[in-house]
Amino acid sequence: MKKSTQLCSMLLAVVAIVLFLLLGYLLMRHDIFLPKSTILYLLLIILLCSYIALRLIHQTSYIWHILFFLYAAGLCYLLFFSKEFARDRIDYFAVESYWTTLEDQWSYAVNLKPFATIESLLGVWNSPWYGDYSFTNLIGNLVAFLPFACFVRMFYPNLKARSFFGYMSLLIIAVECLQLLSFTGSMDIDDYLLNISGAMLGFAVCSIPFIKNLLMKLKHLDK
Repeated sequence: MKKSTQLCSMLLAVVAIVLFLLLGYLLMRHDIFLPKSTILYLLLIILLCSYIALRLIHQTSYIWHILFFLYAAGLCYLLFFSKEFARDRIDYFAVESYWTTLEDQWSYAVNLKPFATIESLLGVWNSPWYGDYSFTNLIGNLVAFLPFACFVRMFYPNLKARSFFGYMSLLIIAVECLQLLSFTGSMDIDDYLLNISGAMLGFAVCSIPFIKNLLMKLKHLDK
């Protein structure tokens, strides 16, 4: 694929993310809180627009674009809306001030010390009470973006590892910041380390010649 086309598709994704963050900032600036269902619909619209852009740019099987759309929608649900992961722990409509609540979040939901959370989770790995929690957080964060790398390798077979690392880092950092700003999770550097490690692992596996050739064959499955 031409570099200009690849760049345009990347810019479309970046613009969608920036517009979504800008909308969130404007609403937060005036202490306006949208229902989570509305935010979910906005995310789905962004994903749908991204899907249409991808379909127009890539001559790839519809199957893989549909699977990517479903994966991305499911990942957004787990990251921002899942009750199982306490994404609704703080009720938007119950807080008196967004900025006061955000200040409280910053004091106990932010970790910028590398490996601190990983070390604490490994410490309770064999615990009968916290073992499942440790496993879910460590393994879940490690594999969350691994499929994303496989889709990217299929859609952008010539993308370099360095470029992928940069794009994924920006995406994961944006997710961490959005979780903090929307009160749906913590902003933890260890989450970034696990997410990016899983993504790079998936990218490396899909770069193995046999796997890469298999992906290229599957790319046009319905042709």
